[in-house]
Amino acid sequence: LEFRYLEPSFGGTIGLDLWPDDRVAGRERHAVRLQHEGRVDAGSSWLTGTTYSLQGSHVSDDDWWKDFPGTGLSFTQRLLSQQAALERPFESVAGRGLLYARVQRWQVLQSADAIVSPYQRSPQIGLRLDREVGPGLRIELETELNRFTLPPGSVATSLRPTGSRWHAVGTLTRPWRDSAWWIVPGLTLHAASYDTDGQASRSLTVPTISLDAGAAFERETQAFGRSLRQTLEPRIRYARTPFRDQSAIPNYDAAGKDFNFTSIYADNAWSGIDRVSDSHQLTFGATSRLVDSGNGAELLRVGLVQRMLFRPQRVSPDDAS
Repeated sequence: LEFRYLEPSFGGTIGLDLWPDDRVAGRERHAVRLQHEGRVDAGSSWLTGTTYSLQGSHVSDDDWWKDFPGTGLSFTQRLLSQQAALERPFESVAGRGLLYARVQRWQVLQSADAIVSPYQRSPQIGLRLDREVGPGLRIELETELNRFTLPPGSVATSLRPTGSRWHAVGTLTRPWRDSAWWIVPGLTLHAASYDTDGQASRSLTVPTISLDAGAAFERETQAFGRSLRQTLEPRIRYARTPFRDQSAIPNYDAAGKDFNFTSIYADNAWSGIDRVSDSHQLTFGATSRLVDSGNGAELLRVGLVQRMLFRPQRVSPDDAS
């Protein structure tokens, strides 16, 4: 059963799979799916422009994923997410920003082969801000307060503690840009404070300086019976981050980044907040693309990138310390 609805300011889908009497299991079984999105249009109210969303799924028992594998409730069959989010963009003398509040919980379908459950955020409250603070100077700020808990049935341990985290990441840049090149020096400050249940409070402050530069060259050419535009896009990025011992800090959401053409230019080898890799590195490379001059379709892209480490990296996904 599926019900869809659409109104000027909201819309969504509700789905229900119901077995009133499963003879094998000897009980009623069900799965519920919900996806709802909306926007507040309330005239002059300060809530005008606020968006909200609810989405998630829930099933009646831990064996659902084995008995009904084709229902497509989640990308990970045994982890069912329930999320609620509230977001409000704004503009003020402080700059352009976004206020948001979110809650994320999990239903973990455990069985004899138990799985490690992810952390729940209950809640996650944050602010993002972007502002020009002087001639050419730009500051970007993100700050969040999170409460990390484990799903029902999971027990907190010294290796997987629960607790709260406040963090702020601020970046100050002074870009110089032209149609064919850019140079962007930057300074980033990463700060976080941890109030871990049953453990002493911890804090982390890590600065990063960086310099990013690149260019884009184009020429017209002919190949495969088409008029093409060929590009050459060299890029070089320098980053330096001092080492900070993070072995005593809990890891709620940090994970090693997948290796790809984007991540190799990243200053931090980790995603998330709880780990910041030290670095003294220079990354340089180039990309070349073939683009159809008629419709703008990209037909071919090739790239070559090299990273040089001026000292060994100590905080890495392979050996976090």
